[in-house]
Amino acid sequence: MEGVGCGIIFLMKKRELYPQISKEKYQKYWSQLRRMGVFQMCFPVVLFLIGYFMSKSGFHGKVSNYDEGLARIIQYIFFFLGVGIFFVCDGISTFISRRLIPYRGSELNEESKVEENFKGYSTYVVVMMEMLNLITIFGFLGFLICGNLTWLGVFALLNISMLFKYFPSPSRFSFILTQMRK
Repeated sequence: MEGVGCGIIFLMKKRELYPQISKEKYQKYWSQLRRMGVFQMCFPVVLFLIGYFMSKSGFHGKVSNYDEGLARIIQYIFFFLGVGIFFVCDGISTFISRRLIPYRGSELNEESKVEENFKGYSTYVVVMMEMLNLITIFGFLGFLICGNLTWLGVFALLNISMLFKYFPSPSRFSFILTQMRK
């Protein structure tokens, strides 16, 4: 593990070797970011619960024959948009991280640059998690058309599984910095 770039990644994983930022600031940053991540993970659960209670209250969907005509086309569009986000989120993630996190590898040697990277990563987390929450929004819109709770449940599970992958952590941040150097 020679070279400054590999050293930076190692330092990102080991907080005690990362002297540019005080331990309190570092812990406060990750605590706030994780709380925001938990809040974002509640969104698909809340939408599913809304759909569940609507279904229990007798909601049957706005379109009586949703397997024909325009309603079917709209459902397919929602399906492909939701699943499309699921399949292309890694590419979108790379694109967004390169735009929001300004300093890479050996450029990272001052406290101000480290804090700018933390701010960029915070913005990245919000943007990615909100984009992933679109999966459940499309599932909920499909549920409103057809009243099928299974449809909404599948989209909520896809959403939650991807949110776990992008949940903010020092190791994910380190991984992004490693990817950006390539």
